[in-house]
Amino acid sequence: MPAQMLDICGSGLRVPIGSEDDLPMAKSESVEVCVSLPGCERALKMAGMVRRPSVDDLAESEVDYGIEFDTERAEDGGRQQDQLVEYVIQRRRQILQQDKVA
Repeated sequence: MPAQMLDICGSGLRVPIGSEDDLPMAKSESVEVCVSLPGCERALKMAGMVRRPSVDDLAESEVDYGIEFDTERAEDGGRQQDQLVEYVIQRRRQILQQDKVA
């Protein structure tokens, strides 16, 4: 089920999926997450687990899901998650540099 990320960090991400009336995922449900990052040739595929479904009152009952990456189920020994962490660190540095200039 495709979704645009709201937030991402080295340990997980947050995505809006569905509505309060139609909860497509349950807490602790195992999922596979595919993340396309700028500058990466292929999407990163990581195992995850739904940790926190929450209703966004400002978005007409849209449900946001917190998904934690599951390193124990990682088929690649966590290498893709390491690549994600490197991207997050690099992106944070870029944002800090932009804030210094502004």
